[in-house]
Amino acid sequence: MITALIVDDEPGIRAVLSELLAGLDLDVVEARNGVEATRVIESEQPDLMLLDLKMPEKDGMTLLREFTGSPPCTIVVLTAHGTVSDAVEAMKLGAFDFLQKPFDPS
Repeated sequence: MITALIVDDEPGIRAVLSELLAGLDLDVVEARNGVEATRVIESEQPDLMLLDLKMPEKDGMTLLREFTGSPPCTIVVLTAHGTVSDAVEAMKLGAFDFLQKPFDPS
């Protein structure tokens, strides 16, 4: 089964994404920030990560930089307050694509 990790500090976003991905028969795990995500990545080895850029404790850009060009899975960045340049930087660090919040769940 494919495992998806949702990393976002907003519980509502995590809930919506969890429901959508579970409906696609993905095994879903969640993390509230980059610190939790690091632990989950080590224990769950996800195939896909939906990663918010702006979070407390350890943000998405910091987490991406820690992968040093070799991300552990496919990463799609979620950003509400970021700019296109933030998304481009995230993709240079290994993200596959990005979604601007708010987004249409369909």
